[in-house]
Amino acid sequence: MAQSGYKNGLKKTHKGFWAFKIRVGRKTKMGTFVTTRLETAKKLLDQTRDDLLRQQEGLEIKLTVGEAMDYWLESRYGNAKHLNRAIYAFNRARPVLGQVQVRRLTQADIIAFKRTLLEPADPDWRPLAPTTVNIALRYLAVAINWAVKNKKIAENPLKQKPYEPVPEDNRPFLVRDDVIPFLMKVDAIGNAHHQVRRAHDQHRGGHLHPDSDG
Repeated sequence: MAQSGYKNGLKKTHKGFWAFKIRVGRKTKMGTFVTTRLETAKKLLDQTRDDLLRQQEGLEIKLTVGEAMDYWLESRYGNAKHLNRAIYAFNRARPVLGQVQVRRLTQADIIAFKRTLLEPADPDWRPLAPTTVNIALRYLAVAINWAVKNKKIAENPLKQKPYEPVPEDNRPFLVRDDVIPFLMKVDAIGNAHHQVRRAHDQHRGGHLHPDSDG
C-alpha cells in the first residue's frame, strides 16, 4: 500500500529522520526531511505543500533568505559549536539579506553583504577579519544550498565563492578543529622520544658501571 506507515504525510525512517509523501492535485512528491524533530518536519511539509500549490497555479515561490536560514537551522540537530557559528553568521546577514527573496538573490547582494561585514555601518557591530567573513559566507552558502536542493532557486549565488582574500601572514597554520589532533601527535612524539632517551641512559649507565655489583 503506497501510504503504508505514513501519518498525515510523514513517516519516521530507521535513521530517525522524517520521510514524507504528499499529493497536491495530480502531482505526488516524496522525499526525506533531514531532521529528527516532528515539529520541524511538519513545517517543512507545509512549505512543500505550499510550493506545489504555487507551482501548479503558476505562482512564484516567495521564500526569503531569512526563511531559508531558519528552515536550515531547524533541520540541524548536531554539533552545537557549528550551530552557534551559523546563528552568529545569520544574525549578521538578516539586516542586509533577510527580506530578499531567494529567487531574487544575486552575486551583487552577496558582495554588498560581505562589505557590511568588513566595514559595518552600525556602530554596534565590529568589523570582522577576512577569515571570519569567509566563515560567515560559507554558512550562508550552506543555507542557500538547502534552497537549491529543495527547488526554491535554480543556482546558488555563492557558487562563485565571492570570498575575501586572506593575507598569507594571517592564515593560521592549523584551523581550530585540527589543533587537538595535532597536539595529540606532538604528545605521542614526545613520549616516544622520552622512552628512547630513557633506554639510552639506562644502556649508557650499564656501560659506565660494569662492576657495580662488586
